Amino acid sequence: MSIAKVWTIALLCALVGVGLGVVLGEAVGVARHAGQLAGLMLLVAPIGLAVNITARRRRKRRRQDRPDSVEYQAAVSARSSAFGDALLLAALAMLALTVAPGPLPMLWSLLLLAALLTVFWIRYVIALRQMRG
Repeated sequence: MSIAKVWTIALLCALVGVGLGVVLGEAVGVARHAGQLAGLMLLVAPIGLAVNITARRRRKRRRQDRPDSVEYQAAVSARSSAFGDALLLAALAMLALTVAPGPLPMLWSLLLLAALLTVFWIRYVIALRQMRG
């Protein structure tokens, strides 16, 4: 399947998800929450899969997925060094959720995810610069 078809299907699913969230957002009770959750899943999951497929094909086309490539070695180095940071950030997020309960868990989990991604990419760029010289 071509990348254009993958993205077309992903965007159609995202539009259906947004429409479902809007339509069922007016409902009352469990239907509202179930509809919003289904809409969010139809929005996020296909876009994430399309990004993953596109990136995987791009890495393969550029031969960056081979174990002897600099990019692959930098990614492995960044993943292993970011693991300790991930444990620390997860512990801080659990502490924050213990101290400040309420409607904030979703916000804290999104901040944790953003921080983990940022830590990985910073470490990846540093490792890539060190390996390239």
